[in-house]
Amino acid sequence: MNIGIDISTLNKKSKFQGVYTYSQGLITSLRKKKKNYLFQIYVDEKFYNESKKIFSYKNVKVISLKNKFVKIKMLTKLIILLFGFVRIKLTFLHYFMTNFTNSQNKKTIENNSDIILFLNAHENIYNLRIKSIINFHDVIHKSFSEFLSKKEIILREVIYENCAKYSSKIIASSNYMKGEFLKSFGFLKKNKIKIISEGVDTKLFKKKGIDSKFKKKFNLPKKFLFYPAKLWKNKNHLGLLKAINNIKKKHKIEINLILSGGKKNYSEIILKYIRDKKISHVKYLGILKQSEIIKIYNSCTAVIIPSYYESSSLVLLEACSVKRNIIASNIKPLKEMGKKFHVNYFDVNNMKSFEKILMDFWKGKLMNKNEIEKNYNIVKKNNWSYIAKEYLTLIDKII
Repeated sequence: MNIGIDISTLNKKSKFQGVYTYSQGLITSLRKKKKNYLFQIYVDEKFYNESKKIFSYKNVKVISLKNKFVKIKMLTKLIILLFGFVRIKLTFLHYFMTNFTNSQNKKTIENNSDIILFLNAHENIYNLRIKSIINFHDVIHKSFSEFLSKKEIILREVIYENCAKYSSKIIASSNYMKGEFLKSFGFLKKNKIKIISEGVDTKLFKKKGIDSKFKKKFNLPKKFLFYPAKLWKNKNHLGLLKAINNIKKKHKIEINLILSGGKKNYSEIILKYIRDKKISHVKYLGILKQSEIIKIYNSCTAVIIPSYYESSSLVLLEACSVKRNIIASNIKPLKEMGKKFHVNYFDVNNMKSFEKILMDFWKGKLMNKNEIEKNYNIVKKNNWSYIAKEYLTLIDKII
């Protein structure tokens, strides 16, 4: 069977994003499962040469998708945005023009694959003759539109609706997200959505020796919190910084925090707050290599996830993989993960609750070693090998 996997929305910059980690983990595990499966990885032509090196496996073929009719695509996007600003949603125009401008790519996919899996819902090719599975990851434009620009909301509204209509199956990472998808798209039926959780490579995150040069390079303190996340508004870096600053004022305690991740729509506000409040015990390291992130995971005392919105959390799974304490906001997707894992929660809308959990961390009052060990044993069942098996079972059923 020929199974296509579309990652054409990724590029060299995406190598430091969650979707790339998801894609690499899933593809690497999928190709190990059965010898009678062949995989076709569809990539953007600018990412073709690098992708061939990354996915150089015997049963994997990397195929370049051409980016043609660029000016027509830009004009179409502009028209959709202009009408969107006056609340007219041109869903059909995007469907029609995407089919036209990507007709050659559509043929390439149909001629090479029996079924295709899209690992991101952005700019997919609609109305394929073969079955398609799409992973939405989230619908933040519906649930928390205040975290996005008007332009992002308009484009997401159109693209996601078409993806929901013309896909064979939709993947949700949690029960909560399944409910969000059904609420967001009234035409969807429950049986069109399959819940498959995110995965993690527990072997990759296994503790390795942390040399003194590495600690010196990043000036890592002995005791610190780690939060690896892009500087989006919904990630709630500002709330975390305010809680840390309040503790410093009230208790004269400096809680060390290491931040990593790309600069996004809220980065200036976050970095300005650090400068203005002179919080020298908070360090922002920017974009790091995966190997560097793993070393910091293994050096930290606890991992924190203070988000206002998540579909699920790779960070939580990674924290379990390195046997670390976890502090997380009490939003529904993270609470759902708490049914399996031991997690220290705080009320994301209550600053006193936030400060209390940070003080508990400082005083060593979080999870014990047995609970941390239980998390590690459970997360091994979220290894990409298990997740890949769930995808293949779904693919077999659809075919």
